[in-house]
Amino acid sequence: THEAAGEAHAEACLRYEARLRHHVLGLQWSGSSYAYEAIGSTISCHALAYAQVRGVPSRPAAEDFYLLNKLAKMGPVQSVPGAPMRVSGRVSDRVPFGTGAALGTAVERGQMPLCYEPQLFQWLRLTLCLLDNALVAQSDLGAALETVAHPSRVWLAGIEERGLRAVIDAVQATGLPLAKRRRRLRDQVDAFATLKLMHAWRSRGLPDVPLEDAVARSPFCLDAGITSSPSASKDDLKRIVGAFAALELRFEFES
Repeated sequence: THEAAGEAHAEACLRYEARLRHHVLGLQWSGSSYAYEAIGSTISCHALAYAQVRGVPSRPAAEDFYLLNKLAKMGPVQSVPGAPMRVSGRVSDRVPFGTGAALGTAVERGQMPLCYEPQLFQWLRLTLCLLDNALVAQSDLGAALETVAHPSRVWLAGIEERGLRAVIDAVQATGLPLAKRRRRLRDQVDAFATLKLMHAWRSRGLPDVPLEDAVARSPFCLDAGITSSPSASKDDLKRIVGAFAALELRFEFES
């Protein structure tokens, strides 16, 4: 959980954490195998797995995201129940994105952190389901896509841009048993590939939305009874963040 460095950062800090948690909840609900918080200061891993993925990637930013992307292919990424780790939320321009940059944009420019458009998670859920259906039927992705009535052109365009037809074809060509083909597909459609697929859809007219809108239209929020007023107060934001955190753990430990 993020703790604001001062009252001026409080709302931005809550909205930023809500954005992160909304993203993870959307991935969990969609059935992604890469649904977890990628915050470097909270990561612990086995030494053998760390060595097998050659340690933290040498990157100027997002090294925690790329480390977990590799570790998730070695074994499950799990949350540890108990008191949360408290991470300082402070303004920083060291890297172009992340907590420091998001809070700086909010405090200095008045642009509060936004959430992914809920439609992206519905499309991701459908896509992952169709990919698995193709594996089970030992067919190409085209046959699976034909089962969808009135598919969105934007949804289809994102699938084509990210080359998912070729991904399925390559996995099917291995001739491996279903369980091993599922593992191959899981490794191919990893956290980075999933993010690029969502961004391919987003760039076609589905921009990020305010937290209040995301809560009102996200199926996983509606199913869990999580609500928001049209303009959330600080107390509303604290309630939403707490509800998101609890739902994350519920999703994880029920799966």
